[in-house]
Amino acid sequence: MESRRLIGAFCAWMDLTGANGVFVDGLHGHSDELPETATAVFADGASLTAVESEADPAAWSVLYPPPAPGGTKAQVDTGMATGVRADPGLLGAIRQSDLAQIARRSPGVCRISGVAGANIVMFDRLWLPISDRDGRIARFVTVCQPLAGQGSDPMV
Repeated sequence: MESRRLIGAFCAWMDLTGANGVFVDGLHGHSDELPETATAVFADGASLTAVESEADPAAWSVLYPPPAPGGTKAQVDTGMATGVRADPGLLGAIRQSDLAQIARRSPGVCRISGVAGANIVMFDRLWLPISDRDGRIARFVTVCQPLAGQGSDPMV
């Protein structure tokens, strides 16, 4: 990671979770409260998404939306499916990244790129897992660092 935003969020996350980097809901706190309690993680536009194992990742609910460009709250309803927000040119890469990270079961960072509208968009994405007490990844937090094609929310 080269981004101060991602490094800062990662370090703050590791302080919350300990060595394995997985936030266990009910043990480390309550994930519903993370946007208010983990301000160092959420300071730069993190999002919180619910994993619904029986559903296509595009249908997973965004529980806490990131700010829109310009720092205002995104124009999205809490609970809106990720596929509604993601540009179709990026949706496949975002889904693939989410599924790979869930299988990996640990924090990770990846570079996502694609065509969104008439722009080539590229961003680094920090992925932070939240499990239930049984160890199933039930939610995750993402923080993005735009690299190219700024001007639209890449759907973090």
